[in-house]
Amino acid sequence: MAQSVVKAPLQDPSNMDAERAIGLEMRYALRRYVTGVTVVTTLDEHGSLVGLTANSFTSVSLEPPLVLVCLGLKSRSYAHCVRQGRYTINVLTDEQGEIAQQFATRGGTRDDVCHWRLNERGYPVLTASLAHFECALVNSVVAGDHAILIGEVEAISLGEDTRPLVFHDGQLFGLAASASAH
Repeated sequence: MAQSVVKAPLQDPSNMDAERAIGLEMRYALRRYVTGVTVVTTLDEHGSLVGLTANSFTSVSLEPPLVLVCLGLKSRSYAHCVRQGRYTINVLTDEQGEIAQQFATRGGTRDDVCHWRLNERGYPVLTASLAHFECALVNSVVAGDHAILIGEVEAISLGEDTRPLVFHDGQLFGLAASASAH
């Protein structure tokens, strides 16, 4: 059995308080977990697109259809999702890494990041995605520095059947890339 190489943490945890050290270790350990990548979108008070990249997305219930996504409390997108009471979770394809990176950047406008539109139900959706879930906010649970948004899925649209964008070890890539790298 091959021995895996463990990368050193970005900072020496012995030089900081215990809570911060555990936070850094947790961040490092969570990078080992492969997740899909989404962009959560909603509108601001002027009708402009706001959104962010999130990889903490999962189903909660089929009846009723509920999903959750976790957003940082300090993000402007969190405040707008709660204010609007509705948002779209766009599941990205392996060709949308640049979009994920741009939505992950703090600040700036989102209207020009990629093509998007308001659909017939008034939800802002990316015109290209693997799938998108139109959600009405059911509950927002504050947990640490994030909030868990639980949304009831009002509609789902499926894009082309292609490979998803995934996140692992701080990198964005498609599943085909990960299969050929090993």
